Amino acid sequence: EDVADAGAGLDAGDFCVFHTGADESGPAARDEQVNQAVCRHKLVRALPRGVRHQIHEGFRQADGAPGEGVQIRVRGVNSLSAGSDPLYVVDGYPASEDVYINPGDIESIDILKDAASAAIYGSRGASGVVLITTKRGKEGERAKISYDFSYGIQQLERKVDLLDANQFRDLYIASRNDSYRRKATAAGIAWSPNDDNTIRSAKGFSLADVGIHPMFYDFTTRTPVEQQYNTDWQDEVFGSNPVAKYVDLSVNGGTEKAKYKLSFIHQDQPSVMVGNGLKQNNMNASFNFKPFKFLTLEYRTRLLHKEVDGSGTEGVSLLTALREKPTKGLDEYMKLPEDDTYFDPDQLEEETLFDPKEESKRNYKKRINKSLNTMGAVTWDIMKGMTFRSEFGFENNSEEQRRFWGMETSK
Repeated sequence: EDVADAGAGLDAGDFCVFHTGADESGPAARDEQVNQAVCRHKLVRALPRGVRHQIHEGFRQADGAPGEGVQIRVRGVNSLSAGSDPLYVVDGYPASEDVYINPGDIESIDILKDAASAAIYGSRGASGVVLITTKRGKEGERAKISYDFSYGIQQLERKVDLLDANQFRDLYIASRNDSYRRKATAAGIAWSPNDDNTIRSAKGFSLADVGIHPMFYDFTTRTPVEQQYNTDWQDEVFGSNPVAKYVDLSVNGGTEKAKYKLSFIHQDQPSVMVGNGLKQNNMNASFNFKPFKFLTLEYRTRLLHKEVDGSGTEGVSLLTALREKPTKGLDEYMKLPEDDTYFDPDQLEEETLFDPKEESKRNYKKRINKSLNTMGAVTWDIMKGMTFRSEFGFENNSEEQRRFWGMETSK
C-alpha cells in the first residue's frame, strides 16, 4: 500500500511515495531505498539556499555566553509579537523550545517548511519544523563501549586597540597644555608649557582645567614621569585562558530482539570572562525490544542537569573597562604625593574605583536547569498492511535562578 508523504515540502507532482509492508530483503526494499534517496534529494533542492546545508544562514548561536543555545530561523522573522523559533520534533515527539541534546547523539536533522510543516503539525509548525533523529542500537551489533575525551583552551578572538599608560600620559599632558594655551591666549596672558601648576594657578586658571598631575609630569626636570602601572583592563576582564573539558561515555549494541544505547556526557566550559562558566551533564537511554515478530516496544529517555554561572556583561561593564585609565592598577588606585600643594580641597572630585573581579561578585547570578524527557511506543502488526501504534511522552523542565545584587549595582 502506498502512502504519500505530505511533509516533503514539494510540488503536487513531487510527492515522496513510501511502500509499507514490503519484504525488507526483496526488490521492493531496494526500490524503497532509491525512492527515499531521491525524495531526500528533492527535499534538499526544494529548500531555499539559506536553509540548505544545515540551514547555513539561519543557524547561529544566540549569544556567546557559555550554555547559550543556538537560534534557527527556517522562515525568517515572520511575527512581531509571537516567536519565530521553529517547532523541534525529537524522534517523532514535539519538544520544548529548549532542546538539550548532545550533538554526538544526533543521527540526522531534517527541515520542513511552508505548507509541508502546517500539513502535519498545524499552527505549531508556522515557523518551520526541525526534525531530529537520535542514534540508537543496531541489530547484529555487538556490545560496544565508546569513550571520548577532549579539552581545549579558550581565548578572546581579538581586543580593542587602546592606549597604553605612556600614550595616555602623553595625550593627557598635551590636552592640558592645549587647554592652558587657549585660555591664556584668550585672556592675553603669556604662557609656556613649562609653567608649573603654581604659576598656572597664580595666573587665575583653574587647575581642574589646566593643571597637570605630578604623577604624569615632573616640572622640576621637565620630563614625563614613567608610569608605574600599564593596565589593559580588557586583560582583567578577559584575562584568563580557561581549559574546557568534554567527556562522552556510551554503550550500545543489539540483537534480533533487543537493541539499546546508553550515553553519558559531561561538559565543563569556563568562560573567558571573569566569573562566568558552564557545567552540564546529559544522560540518554534508548531501548527497542521485540519479544514477538508482531510486537515492538520502544523506550527513550533524556536527563539533563545544567549550571550556568555569571551574569555576563550585566555583571561586568565592558564599556566601563574600556574607559578606565591604563595608569591605574588593581592593588593601588591612588597615592598622594609628598608635595600636596597641587591639591585644592575645594576642587577634589569623588572617583569611583573599578575592579572587574569585584564587579562580578557584586552582581552574582547562577542558573540551574533540570530536564526530564521520556518517550515510549508500542507497535502491533495486526496483519499485512495494518499496524496499530500507541505512543506516550512525558516532559518536565525546571529552572532555578539565584541572584544577588550588591552595593552600587543597578538593582
